[in-house]
Amino acid sequence: MIRKFHIVAIPIRIVVNRFGDHDPDGMMYVLKENEEIIKEQVKHKPFSTVDLVEPLVIRANVGDEVEVLFENQLPFHTSMHIQNAEYNVLTSDGAFVGLNPDTTVAPGDTIVYKWKVQQEGVHFFSDLGNPLSSEKGSNVHGLFGALFVEPRGSYWTDPVTGKPINSGCFADVHNPLLPSFREYGWFFHDEMEVDDLTGQKPISPHTLQPEATHLVNYRAEPMRNRMRLIQEGVVCPDCEGEEVHHDSWVFGDPDTPILRAYVGDPIKIRLVHAGTQETHSFHYHVHQ
Repeated sequence: MIRKFHIVAIPIRIVVNRFGDHDPDGMMYVLKENEEIIKEQVKHKPFSTVDLVEPLVIRANVGDEVEVLFENQLPFHTSMHIQNAEYNVLTSDGAFVGLNPDTTVAPGDTIVYKWKVQQEGVHFFSDLGNPLSSEKGSNVHGLFGALFVEPRGSYWTDPVTGKPINSGCFADVHNPLLPSFREYGWFFHDEMEVDDLTGQKPISPHTLQPEATHLVNYRAEPMRNRMRLIQEGVVCPDCEGEEVHHDSWVFGDPDTPILRAYVGDPIKIRLVHAGTQETHSFHYHVHQ
């Protein structure tokens, strides 16, 4: 099967939590069909998280061909360089390397990438038009995503509505011959250049120094914000114990992803390390 996607690289204000911490210079890949929806939601919720603002995850089956019409709306050359897929490096590498043709995309221009996928799992893609590992590069501001490849013959639906979906970090994957499972895309990335509501770098209540923010799926629930509310007596003034800042009974569920499932559900967590500077580990408690 040939699966076709129209994907756009756009600038976007990425709000990472309910406290209004944000990256004003954020950027992301989006499906063209969702572009105006996302921009309108961000416009009307400038200090709140938006569900559709997440790393782009598209899906295909083993053996599929994937054709991407890629459009660049950023002010510098960008691209989509995919890993673990087969493609012609002269036309679909998403890079400008050696004597190969330049397959990055100038501002306002488009290109067609064609990939072939032969194995199940994560096929990470990111921008190689601006690969700087510093805050001047595109990666630290969110320009990455993944193609999840499912068993041959699979289809996928929204975990809440049950309707077919074209993208999304979370999905229910079904197959006529295999058990259905819940699939979660979990993206680690480097510290995004986050500002607080005042436009300043966040300050740690412990060190009184500027503090970095480690994100998952463009989301963060940093301890500094919860600790400040506890110290000021705004939240739970009668609470005791050093672990209160972890408690959803006190603060509600965090802005970082919650992997929801029913008892007995088969699940797969697709772990993606999208950062360029750091190493992270993933440990999931109370699960086998």
